This record gives sequence, C-alpha cells and structure tokens, in this order.
Amino acid sequence: MKKKLYLLIMIAVLLIAKPVFIKAEELDTITVTPVLQCDTSVKKTKKLTCNLLATLSQDIDSISFKVKVDSDYFTVSEESYNLQNAIQAGTDVKVASFEVQAKNKAGSGDITVSDLSATKEEKTVQFTKTEVKATAKVLNNDSNLTAIKIDGSALVDFSSSKLSYSYTAKSKEITLDAELSDRTGAKLTGTGKKTLSCGVNKYELKVTAEDETTKTYKVEVTRTCSDVSTLKGISLSAGTLSPSFDAKTTSYTITVPTDVDRIKITADKQEESQTVTGEGTKALQYGENKVTLKVTSESGKSTSYTLTITREDGRSKNNNLSNITLSQGTLLFDPNTLEYHVKVLYDITSVVVTATPEDAKAKVSVTGGSSLVVGENKVEIKVIAENGDEKKYIVYIEKLNIDETLGNNPEIATLEVQGYDLGFVTGKNDYTLKIEDEDSLELEITMMDPSSTYQIIGNENLKNGSIITIKTQSADGTTSTYNITIEKASNLPLIIIFVAIILLLIAIIAFIIIKLRKNKPTKKEETKEVKEVKTTVLSDEELLNKVENQLKSNEEKVTNNLDTNSPLKPISIIEPLKNEQHEETRRLTREEIMTKMPIHQKEEPELLDQEVNSNQAPDNEPTKICSICGHRVKESLKVCPYCRRTW
Repeated sequence: MKKKLYLLIMIAVLLIAKPVFIKAEELDTITVTPVLQCDTSVKKTKKLTCNLLATLSQDIDSISFKVKVDSDYFTVSEESYNLQNAIQAGTDVKVASFEVQAKNKAGSGDITVSDLSATKEEKTVQFTKTEVKATAKVLNNDSNLTAIKIDGSALVDFSSSKLSYSYTAKSKEITLDAELSDRTGAKLTGTGKKTLSCGVNKYELKVTAEDETTKTYKVEVTRTCSDVSTLKGISLSAGTLSPSFDAKTTSYTITVPTDVDRIKITADKQEESQTVTGEGTKALQYGENKVTLKVTSESGKSTSYTLTITREDGRSKNNNLSNITLSQGTLLFDPNTLEYHVKVLYDITSVVVTATPEDAKAKVSVTGGSSLVVGENKVEIKVIAENGDEKKYIVYIEKLNIDETLGNNPEIATLEVQGYDLGFVTGKNDYTLKIEDEDSLELEITMMDPSSTYQIIGNENLKNGSIITIKTQSADGTTSTYNITIEKASNLPLIIIFVAIILLLIAIIAFIIIKLRKNKPTKKEETKEVKEVKTTVLSDEELLNKVENQLKSNEEKVTNNLDTNSPLKPISIIEPLKNEQHEETRRLTREEIMTKMPIHQKEEPELLDQEVNSNQAPDNEPTKICSICGHRVKESLKVCPYCRRTW
C-alpha cells in the first residue's frame, strides 16, 4: 500500500516537472521563419527591390545570408550580407533589403536567399528553412509591329520603324489588321472593320509593350467616291410621267384617276452606292400631291426630283339646294338665291327649316329656327358638296309684334324696263317687249304690299323668244306670276345691205381689171412736148391691190354694226407719181378717166361731152398740164374738164 502511494507521488512530480524542463529548453532556442519578397516585374536594365522578412520568436543580434540570381536575367552587386544590427522579435519583420539589376533580356528568373544564419548570446537560433526564393519578370519593351494588313493583304512597303502609311480603297468598308512583334506581352488597339467616308480616312494602330512602352502607327485610307446623283428612271404603280423621264429633268407631272388613292414610287438608281429618300407608297389626296425624291451620291452630291401627282377629283361639286321648306311662313326658292326673308306671326315660337340638296351626296346642316324672338332671327343652312366645296344659304325669319299681321297681296304696283316702254297695267300678267341686242334688262319693280317679295328668273343671255318670269309672294304665302316675252330686232335688212355692198365692190373690181387690160398702152415715141408731161399710171397689180385694200376697209366698216352714219371711203385709183418713176407717159382716154374716177365723182360733167384735147393746146391762151390725167388745158380753168381735178 505504501509502495503504491509512493509510486503515485512520483508520477505526479514528474508530470508537474516536465513543463518546467521543456520551457527551460525553449528559452535557449530562437526560431526564425524567413520569407523573401521581390518586385514581381521590372523593365529591362532597371533595378528591382527584394525584402527579406522573418517571423522571430525572440530578438536576435545579427543575421547573415547569401543572394543568388538567375544569371540570364539578373545581376546582383552583393552576394553576401552580414548584418550586425539587433532585430526585434515579431511577425514578418523586415530583416534586410537589397536590389537586383535586370539585364536587357525579357523573361522570368529566380532570386534566391540561402545560407541563412543568426546569432544571439547564449542562445541557439534555428531557421525553419535556410533558403527562400522569389520569381521576378523582366518585362519586354517590344512595341513593334511586323505587318499591317488591309482586307487580309499586307502593305508591301511595311517596316516596323516606319510609322505612317497610305492606302487607296475602292470599297465602302475595309478590315484593318496588324501583327505584333511580341505576340504574348504586347497589346494592340485600332484594328477591325472600318466604314470609309469619301476622301481621306485616318486610323491609328497603337501598340503597348509589356513594360507599357507605346508606339503608334498611322494609316490613311483614301476612298474615291462617285459624284453621280441622277437616277436611271422612275417607276410608278399608276399614271405616267410627263414629260418622259430624262436624268437631267427634275420636275414631272402625273395624273391618276379619282379612284387611285395610293401610288407606289420606285427610283431606279444609276449606281448601287447612291442613296434615295422619298420613294415608297404614298397616300394621295384629291388634287395636287407633291413628292420629292432626293438622290445622294457617294461623294455627298445630291439631286432632287419633284413629282406633282394630280388625283382627278371625280367627286360632285354640286352644293346647291333643290328646295327650302318651312313649317311656318313661305319663301320663293331659287338655287342661286342665297338669302331669304320670311315673316311669321307673333305666336310662332319656332320654325322648322328643311333643306333638300340637289345632289344626294351633299351634306346639309341647319342651324337656328328655334326660340324665335321678336324681330330678325337668323337660320343658317350649310351645304357641303361631295368634294368639300361649301355654300351657305341664309333665311332671316322676322317675328312680328303681337299687333302685326301678314300681308296677302302679291301683286306688282309698277314694273318698268329701263330704256323701253313695257306698257305695264295693273292686273295684266303677260307682256311682249321688243328690244335691241341686250343680254339682260334692268327692271324696276314696286310691290303693292311692301312686305311682299319677288323673284326674277331668266333675265340673262336674252335671245329672241326668251321669257323673263317674275314670281311674287305675299307674306301670307299668296303667289302671282308675271311673264315678259322678248322679241329681238331682226338683222336681216342689214345683212342684205352688207351682201349687196360686197357684190357691188366685186363687180367694180372686175370691171376695172377688164378695162385696164383692154386699154393697155403700146410703146410709141411721143413728141418732145408730150414727153415732158409726167402722169401717174398704176399697173394692173398695183391698181388691184389698192382697190382690194379699200374694199377691205369698207367691209370692216360695214361689219362693225353696219354704221350707216360713217360714209364709205371712195376708192381712189389715181395718184401722182414721182418724176423718176416713169420715163414714158401717155394721156388717159375719156373712158379710162371715167373708169378710174372715184365712184362719187362719176357724174359726167358737161365738159366731157366736148372732144378730148389732142396734143395741141388752144392757140390764144396759155395752157397747163393736169398732173392727174395729163391733158393740156387752159390755164384759166379752175377744174380739169377730164378728171375734175381742182386747182
């Protein structure tokens, strides 16, 4: 029993003493856990920094280590480090720092810290690992391209050192691409599909190297565009272009039937690259519709074609009424009379106005006629034809005072026709009136009852047999009708006179021509005295022309209302000639004088009964030569006995 107790006590002592021994042992050893941290990348020929970190369980007095680098990418100025400075315990304590020089070569290499050791008086320093590594990358600075491609084809003049290029494209769109010298580390922007505008298009290809070094290549792509902005043709679903299409003609008219309310317009382009606006299906209103087709070429030049499309308006234009009826009161309706006046008695409070259109397709609306007040009340009738034309009829309804009554006398008191005596008699309703050539007459009418109204029908475009009708109506609705039958004066006598004059003139012309041909003179040698006398002799053609002109002048006067107050101008067939007109002269015979003498002078004078003088003048008295007929007569005479010329 005592042995067991003793054994238990010993076990307890050992259990209690063991931690004391362990702790004492730990106090004599310092644990160090090293970590190497370096910049992950560095540019070529540049330096990167590395830090040696450690987790220390206790302070240490010094530390030493060696640095080894991948010689392909790095160099280090110091390979061994012996740091004699105290370092306090802690986690990730910065123990040492050093730099590594990158070489001019891109790539990744290791940086190694080895042979780690540390000291602490009377204590042992133990490293959990004696070698630590870090990997760093020397970045590539290659920002070059090895090729530039357009639509898959490389530019033949490419060089990585050449930064600017020019290219001419025919298409509207290209694909711009390039190849990198450093295909893994470098980045390229600016490639892809490009839509070209006309002229010069500028693009940039930017290369960013792994170390952020950049280089920009510039590419100018020139696109030559067409200036053609005209069409090859215009197609229509209805109608025809007028004039026929011509590329240079920009304005056209088209007419379509009334039942065509839509039209499809298609533009036939000259070139596929053209753009056209305005084509397609268009709704048509009645009348004119304008459509503009704008054609724009690749270069931006534009031409506009204007189409004026007229849709025939086959709708009725009839906005007339055929009748207006009233529930109270009466009126004399006429489609061309737009205003009416009606009287109703005091006890009438409303009048229903019914308007009937001539065309069943016309729309009619009536406003007014209810709640009548004493005095004038306006009723408006609006008639809208099928084509939209509008007409208004107005009925003024006069409501009488309580003590007023409607008149019942529709008779005319006086009826006068300006310029004529109608012979109006009260109680007589039918008359006949002879007039000249007027198209209408001015009528002055006075009613026996001032409240009665009248309407004149047929007083326009008057002809022989036309009837002017006057319809009258009293306020109470009693009506009466008067008729005037027109007789126009006959123009037959004037026509007969005119025809007779024309025939007479024709006969005179024929007679003159025959006479001239019979009496055409032969060439004879005249005496010296006779040759000195110059007379006027008209050729047949000249004479005929002169007579025809005079006839035409007289005919015009006859035609212009056959004005007998203006006498016809006599036909003058004899006129003086200038001396240089004829070298030869001759005397007119008595018959020629009578033929050529004006009509109003043909009464034969007594002197013509005497013998016509020959070449010799009277012996006892000086003589003179008549400049009209060429005869030698006595100087004392005041009138030529041959041609009646007066001095």
